[in-house]
Amino acid sequence: MLVRIAVKEDCNDIFKWRNDKYSVKMFRNAKPVTLQEHKRWFNKILLNNTNKYLFICLNKKNEKIGVVRFDIKNNDAEISINIAPEMRGKGLGTKCLIETIIYSQKHLSNVAFLIAKIKNINKASQKIFLSAGFNLIDEVDDYLIYRRKFS
Repeated sequence: MLVRIAVKEDCNDIFKWRNDKYSVKMFRNAKPVTLQEHKRWFNKILLNNTNKYLFICLNKKNEKIGVVRFDIKNNDAEISINIAPEMRGKGLGTKCLIETIIYSQKHLSNVAFLIAKIKNINKASQKIFLSAGFNLIDEVDDYLIYRRKFS
């Protein structure tokens, strides 16, 4: 599996994945976004924000598997993952997450812990993060909070 930093050509794919029916249900903002809203958000991350990173996972055929986002605050990075709908159910989520963590360690030296806030109904993401070495540390409202050391 290959991991790379997202580029402008990834915008439309990430938009489609973001507005997928299942993805929308699992996001904190559980409603679809417009393409204009998405482009503003995407461009802000790519061009203006040193505290947010998007990584793309690709398979050996160079097909996009999904996106992993890091939002850095202080010495923690909140991390989320969204697997492309056509790639779900193939056991790729954990590998994508682990490979992204390994890749990002070369780029993010100031992060101590990774945090994931996952809806308690999102069993697939819970399994992915547990398999990637995260531990459940708390439950707040409808979210489970997972954490692991970055290095």
